[in-house]
Amino acid sequence: MKIVQLLPELNEGGVERGTVELGRELVKQGFESVVISNGGKLVKQLESEGSLHVKFDVCSKNPLSAVNRVLGLRKILKKLDADVLHVRSRVPAWLVYFANKTLGIPVVATVHGFNSVSSYSRIMTKADKIICVSGSIKNYIQKHYDAPENKITIIPRGIDLEKFNPANLDAYFITKFKKEYNLEKRFVVTTVGRITQLKDLETFIKTIAIVQKSLPNAIGLIVGGVREDKQNYFESLKSLIKSLHVEVLFTGSQANVAEIYSLSDVVTSSSKKPESFGRSVAEALALNTPVIATNHGGVLDIIKENINGYFVEIGDEKEFAKKILQAKELKFDGYDYVKENFSLEQMVEKTIGIYKSFKNNPIILMYHSVDNQKLKRLRGIRVPLRTFEKQIKYLSDNGYRSFTLAQMIEEKDNLPKKSVVITFDDGYKDNLANALPILKKYNFKATIFIVINRFNNDWALYRKKKNANIVNHIEKLTDADIETLLKSNLIEIGAHTLNHKNFSKISDKEKIEEISKSKTILEKKFDIECKTFSYPFGIYESTDKKIVEDIGFIGAVSTQTRKVDLEKDSLFLLPRLNVKNEYYKFIRKLKKI
Repeated sequence: MKIVQLLPELNEGGVERGTVELGRELVKQGFESVVISNGGKLVKQLESEGSLHVKFDVCSKNPLSAVNRVLGLRKILKKLDADVLHVRSRVPAWLVYFANKTLGIPVVATVHGFNSVSSYSRIMTKADKIICVSGSIKNYIQKHYDAPENKITIIPRGIDLEKFNPANLDAYFITKFKKEYNLEKRFVVTTVGRITQLKDLETFIKTIAIVQKSLPNAIGLIVGGVREDKQNYFESLKSLIKSLHVEVLFTGSQANVAEIYSLSDVVTSSSKKPESFGRSVAEALALNTPVIATNHGGVLDIIKENINGYFVEIGDEKEFAKKILQAKELKFDGYDYVKENFSLEQMVEKTIGIYKSFKNNPIILMYHSVDNQKLKRLRGIRVPLRTFEKQIKYLSDNGYRSFTLAQMIEEKDNLPKKSVVITFDDGYKDNLANALPILKKYNFKATIFIVINRFNNDWALYRKKKNANIVNHIEKLTDADIETLLKSNLIEIGAHTLNHKNFSKISDKEKIEEISKSKTILEKKFDIECKTFSYPFGIYESTDKKIVEDIGFIGAVSTQTRKVDLEKDSLFLLPRLNVKNEYYKFIRKLKKI
C-alpha cells in the first residue's frame, strides 16, 4: 500500500516527529511512505529513513491562493496514486477535501488537538476514519461535531522506545550538556516544547523561583525553539526571569530530548490549553522521570497520580512548586509502563489496521461473446473486437491490474487500488479466437464460466420463450479449445452449471446436481481445481449461496450491476458490470463507481 501523510511543515513538534516515526515504521513493514509538507528540518531524516517527501504548500491559510493549491495538490495526488491519504492538520484537510473529490481516495484524519469549535475545525471529522490521540479528544469532537462512533479510533501517539530507553542513552551528550549548562549537582526541572503562550511558561518561571527558595540548587530548563512570530513573547519571558532573579535557562531546540529527560529530576507541563495527548509526558516517564502537569487533556490518560507524577490547577505556581518538591521521592518503572500503554509499536500496528480497513474493492466485468457479427438479438451479450480491444487498452493504459476471479478472492485483503476481473459467461468459441489474443497483447487475465452441456442447448428458453434461438447457433468452445485457453496461463475456468437452467424454476435437489456435477466434470476433464461459479441468468434464491459454498467453491458472481464492496458483499454473490458495445459509456461507468 502507498500511504500519503499531509501536514503543514516538518519542523519540531510532536505531530511532526510522529509523522516521521510512522513513515519510518511503514517503510520497515513494506509500505510506500510519502509525506507532503511545506518542508522543514526533519525532511532530511524522513528521506534518510526511506520515505518520499513532496514539498508543497499545505501550510498557508491564504484563501486567495487556495484554488491554485487545490488544483496543484490534485495533480500531485493523481500522480502518486495513493491508497490512503492521512491528514494531520486542518489546512491540509481542507485542501485534500477539495482536491480528492474526483479521485475518491480514502482519507484518515488524526485529531491532534482541542481546536477551536468552528466549521473550519469540523473538516477533521469529515474523513472516512478519524484517529483521536486520547479519550479527551474523542469526547471533544463527539460533543461539538457529533462525530459518529463507528468512524473513531483512539490511538495514543506512539513513543519510540528504542530512542526513549534508559539503556540506549548517549552518555557523552549528557556529560557535555551538563557541563555546557552547569548542571552538575543541580536539581533540574525541565519543560520541553516550542515557546508559545499556550505553554504558560510564565507559570513555569514563577514556579522555579518558588522552588529555589526551598532548594537553592534547583534550576529550570526551557527546551524548545522560537518561531519568528513568537519573538516578542520570548523577550517578555527573559524580562520576567530577570525581574524574579531566577535561574532559568533557554537551551533552544535539541535533538537529544531523551537524554535531557533522563538528566532532569522533574519534567513539567504547564499548558493553559489541554494537550491532546501529552507526548513529552509519556517520553519523560519512559525514562523514569516524574512529571507534574496541569490537570486537563490527554495527560489525564498518562500520569498516575502519586505514582509517577502529580496534577495541578492551571496557573497555580505555588501548587506546582509543592508538587515538584514531592516528586523527588517518587520511584517507579516508567519504561515498562509506557511500553505496555503508549509504545510506538502499538501506535503503528493500530494505524496500519485502519489503513488496511480500506479494502481496495475490485471491479468485475461481465462479457459473453466477442465477435464482429452483428445480430440485433445479440446486442446485449456481444461486443465487437474493436470495442473490446479499446476497453482492455483503456484498462491497461490507466493502471488497472487484472486478476482471475479466484485470485481476486484469495488476495482480497491485499489488492492494489485498481483491480479488475474480466469474466465471460457460457463458453463461446470467440472467447478463444477473438478475446484471448487481445488479452495476451495486454497481459490481462480472465475467468470463463463453462456450461457443461453447451452444445445443441437453447438455454435462453429457460428464461423467456421469446429468447429462442439466440444462443444455440453461436459456436461454443470445445474441450480442446478449453485446454488451449488453460495453457495460456491467463485463463481460469469456472463452472456455470450442467445445463444453464433457471434456478427460480427448479428444486434445490436439481440445483445441487447442476452445480456439483459441473464442478466435478470440469475438474476431472481438465485436471484443474474449479474454484468459482456463475449463476445462470444471474438468478438465485436465498438458499443458493449456501449450496454453492457447501459444494466447495470459494466464490460466485451474479449479474448485479455495481462495484464490489468487500466489506459488505458475500463472496458467493459478487456483483459485476455488464459490458456492452460501448466505449465512452464504459469509461463513465468505471469512473462513476
